[in-house]
Amino acid sequence: MDQQTISWVFSGIGITVILSVFKFIFVPYPIISITLEEKAFLSGYHRFIRRLFIEFSAMIFLMYWSLLLPYPTQQSLPTWIILISGILLFILLSFFLVISWSEKILVTYLQKIKKSKLVLYLSSMPFILYIIILSSNFGFTLNWILNYFNKSLQLNQVKSVETPLVLPTFNLYAIFFAIAVLLYALFRLLIQPVLLIFNKISNTVIIATITLTNGTKLYNKYILRPSVDGNILIGDKPKITVDCEKIMLPKSSIFLIEFKRIYKSIEDKNSTTKRILLPPDYK
Repeated sequence: MDQQTISWVFSGIGITVILSVFKFIFVPYPIISITLEEKAFLSGYHRFIRRLFIEFSAMIFLMYWSLLLPYPTQQSLPTWIILISGILLFILLSFFLVISWSEKILVTYLQKIKKSKLVLYLSSMPFILYIIILSSNFGFTLNWILNYFNKSLQLNQVKSVETPLVLPTFNLYAIFFAIAVLLYALFRLLIQPVLLIFNKISNTVIIATITLTNGTKLYNKYILRPSVDGNILIGDKPKITVDCEKIMLPKSSIFLIEFKRIYKSIEDKNSTTKRILLPPDYK
């Protein structure tokens, strides 16, 4: 593989083409616009591939966003900025961990921020600030690594965004990509408490009423595994636990599935209903 091909692969056009081909071959269904009802019928393999595609795309987007920031390769941040951002990151992370672990504290927090719009706007600032600091640290670390490559290899590039396109060997590209993956894994780990809080504040659960071909109706069931040797595994709980009552149904015995979306929040519930008629070739 020559230098020109390597540079193309790691360029924006190359990454876009590779992701498109990967999507076409391994993920032959919508990624972002897929409905929760459709998602319930994805096999474990397709769920894994979909999650992998989303995470990889998010990592690439974050990398390109970081590289396009105006970081000259000679630039270094003052120590006081690094220190303050580190302290703020630790304080905010501790705060998010506490309210994500304690539902009582989270409820109290939500009740207080609903008192006025001003309080609501102010309460969103910690989340925005945390995401900005976290993504900025990711970007600066990535650019610092490229700066190291640039100086140690004497590539003489003016900006960090130019460095990945002139790395002399494929091994260096592999090392850089491995480092980027580790940085993104750390980013996802640190952003997880925020995602957990949002998930607790508002979440949607899918339950189904299944009508069999003989007229029998099974109410309020969860799709546990949608593809098990021509059968689907359903249960009365959203996860496969010891106390979950499970039923294995042949797909050919199913006539109609009625889905109900239950919009759960930490304080109240609401629901809507949608019917989906299975096609004749659903086997």
